[in-house]
Amino acid sequence: MASDWATKGAHLHFGADEVRVFANESGGLGAKPLRMSSGWASDKSVQKVLNTLNSSRELRQDLVEKASAAMAEMNKHNWGNEKNRAAEMSRLINTLEKMG
Repeated sequence: MASDWATKGAHLHFGADEVRVFANESGGLGAKPLRMSSGWASDKSVQKVLNTLNSSRELRQDLVEKASAAMAEMNKHNWGNEKNRAAEMSRLINTLEKMG
């Protein structure tokens, strides 16, 4: 598990873009672009990530596994970061599991 999940939160790579994924306030999935050295992820990439997550059970399961591993690491030592995103990971896992 990459330590950047402690700073960026759960995220997926789409081409050269990185998109942060999270459980939104209405109990669904949300996504936001992340800034890379080449610039921000495009709105198209953000929407593609959401569409793919909504349609791919395999990708959702993979994200559950990665978020679970990140949460465990965050609860152990949080890679030295001040903010612990374990609760955020837990909400994401619950949302993804409800989707099947």
